[in-house]
Amino acid sequence: MSGKSHHYRRSIRGTAHLAGACSLSRFEWTDTEREFRRSIALNPNYPSAHFYYALYLVAMGRHEEAVAEAKKALALDPVSLAAQTNVAIIYYRAGRYDEAVEEARRVVHLETTYAHAHYVLGRAYVQKGMYREAILSSRRAVALERSNVRYMASLAYIYGVAGKRNASELRAKIKRVMGQRYVPAYTVAICYVGLGKTDEALAWLTRAGEERSAESPFVNADPRLAALHVEPRFRQILHKLGLKR
Repeated sequence: MSGKSHHYRRSIRGTAHLAGACSLSRFEWTDTEREFRRSIALNPNYPSAHFYYALYLVAMGRHEEAVAEAKKALALDPVSLAAQTNVAIIYYRAGRYDEAVEEARRVVHLETTYAHAHYVLGRAYVQKGMYREAILSSRRAVALERSNVRYMASLAYIYGVAGKRNASELRAKIKRVMGQRYVPAYTVAICYVGLGKTDEALAWLTRAGEERSAESPFVNADPRLAALHVEPRFRQILHKLGLKR
């Protein structure tokens, strides 16, 4: 077997392990980490493997390791706007908001029409209490991708915590979208959190776990949900997801 052929087969096996590991919504955490480690061992130069492993580490509360993996992904693909924004996402989930803002702003300066960077920037700004900046960034994300309901929900949350009436209007718009297409339950929950409606938020988060929503594994690493941590129903959600507080 040639070295090139051997490398190709290792790469294919690594991708297969990554596909299994990336299904975080299975909530099988021990198996998931094993698959990530196998994927990276077989193909250590694959950026996505490092980033998705970083997301897993965030879900497990292992934030320093998560940042290191996200930076490895960026080092392997340094010109990628997505990889740069992903570092900001990991900083944000790790509670390092100044660094999240710095990274997201760097991306926005490179490409002003990259909606996801504006979205992440808005989320980081609001955690710093910079509501005006958060609203401007989030509105820009929505303007760039008008059909992205996750961006809408984030803006609704920001409006809500900033005490703006626009929050209810945007939630109503999202409900109209729900009549036309699928909207993840987690996304709806974020709207209710911003409005301070705890019961509704917890009900939708419970539903998100039952739906195996893609964002459910990160309930512990979503600062927007911090006010819910004292609620017994939130701890029940964590238990069902196999997560610890």
